Amino acid sequence: MVKKIFVDTNRQETLETAVSMLINFGISIKMTINSDDPLSVIAKLESIVNSSHEGVAAKAKLDYLLDGYVATKIRKVLDLERERSAADRKAILQAEVADLQYYCTFAELLIKESHYHIEALRSLLSWHKTEAKSL
Repeated sequence: MVKKIFVDTNRQETLETAVSMLINFGISIKMTINSDDPLSVIAKLESIVNSSHEGVAAKAKLDYLLDGYVATKIRKVLDLERERSAADRKAILQAEVADLQYYCTFAELLIKESHYHIEALRSLLSWHKTEAKSL
């Protein structure tokens, strides 16, 4: 379940959609395979590549939401916390946007992980190809 961050239902629905896309993307990355079967390796590679657009689109949506949210919170922090130091205001702002920042960071890490998986799968396919030639 996605934490309720926005009062605006459209923004909250966009957040929930982006998180759902990330979950689907993560599932394709975490899918286990038989690494001895080249067809299984190819299927996983295709799955990751085909779902990677979901991860990238989700990250873009989350970045857009975060930028707007930060702008709103900056105004609030500056208006309500004038007597505090800049370091205090920065800490307050970071606490205000922490949940949404978590989703953005998670999306970024999933995208990086997908790149690592793609490279590992490509290496595994190359090894299968070398083994097939030597037979």
